[in-house]
Amino acid sequence: MNLSFIIPTYNSAEYLHPAIESCLQQTYPHVEVVVVDDCSTDSTPDYVAWAKKQEWANRVIFIRNEVNMGRSASRNIGNAAATSGILAVLDADDLSTPRRAELTVAKFKAGSVFVHGSAHKMDPVGREMGMVGTDVFNRDKAAEVLSAGIVHSTVAYTKTLAQRYPYLAGEPARLGVDDFTIFMPMAFDGVKFDYIPTALAAYRINEFGVSAQRDNAEVVAFKRGFVDSLKVVA
Repeated sequence: MNLSFIIPTYNSAEYLHPAIESCLQQTYPHVEVVVVDDCSTDSTPDYVAWAKKQEWANRVIFIRNEVNMGRSASRNIGNAAATSGILAVLDADDLSTPRRAELTVAKFKAGSVFVHGSAHKMDPVGREMGMVGTDVFNRDKAAEVLSAGIVHSTVAYTKTLAQRYPYLAGEPARLGVDDFTIFMPMAFDGVKFDYIPTALAAYRINEFGVSAQRDNAEVVAFKRGFVDSLKVVA
């Protein structure tokens, strides 16, 4: 059983190589990495040109969008390009822990279709800042508090789920809630979320990221409307 890590990136050249390395250095050997460069204007193209010459390049699929399409579109492009039946999410400034693929695949072999786990927090230069508080997913609680409580970079799902629940472009991506808008429809449709109670990723706290700069009132309003629309359908 193979697993594909999907890494969308935009102007994250300084973090991209460690992210890729963390995926290639897994205890589980049957992995590939799909990197989708969303038309970066930094040194990402130079890095990719170098990376393609390395001995490990045959385990990495590099895709460059011709125009900037946004994070959601890049995730969907990476999911479509993956050759594995299991897709693992990783943002370009985060890291996968060494046993992530091994633990994830074991769950899928036992019948899982969606898994998530705990995560370390780290500062912009990679120093650990403790653990992110995550737990077993509860749909009703998530709908009530408007938070799934899931670190996106710990998530893995089947390619079938990815095709059924593509990431939404536009407002969700701008507000950094594109993950919430796939988790909640899955949950309302009865998809079972399985939890791995160990750190699967290191999540970078970045003051320049979407989550740090967005308008929280706008995020809450959008999420409330989105959840209400799901309740109507349900």
